[in-house]
Amino acid sequence: MGSPQRIRRGVDSSCGPRDAGGMSDNAMADSPAASKPPLAIAVHADAYSRVHYALVLAATAAAMGRRATLFFAGTAVRALLPDGWRELPGAEEDDDRQEAGTVGFEELRDACRDLGVQVIACEADLRISRVPAARLDPVWGASVAGAASFLAAGDRGQLLFI
Repeated sequence: MGSPQRIRRGVDSSCGPRDAGGMSDNAMADSPAASKPPLAIAVHADAYSRVHYALVLAATAAAMGRRATLFFAGTAVRALLPDGWRELPGAEEDDDRQEAGTVGFEELRDACRDLGVQVIACEADLRISRVPAARLDPVWGASVAGAASFLAAGDRGQLLFI
């Protein structure tokens, strides 16, 4: 199961357990980050490390009180299929990450969901991949939309392309 509390404490895949810049949970909630613009991340490549790190950034932003959106496009839409992340190139890294005491893919995915991260699957890329929206894993809570929805989610905020 995902653990938003673990994410709030700043546990991420690259650094392991850390506090968020020396801030307590209460300090994070009251920090200027709560008033910062939204973060919208376009996840385009299907490499495990890229998708995993997009989840790290989205979960961390949401834990800091920022609105976060993940837009899965290109070959990354496959990560939204049931156990699709396990088919991503490099997915074997997940066991290594967990053995090292850092957050694995499913825990990050669940934390993103529990923290209210919006997930969008690119409608055009689902069509190109011949993946019907009905095949998306409901655990993601993904909506299907286009680039305009992604840009609207990041309006007056930060946009990242991973």
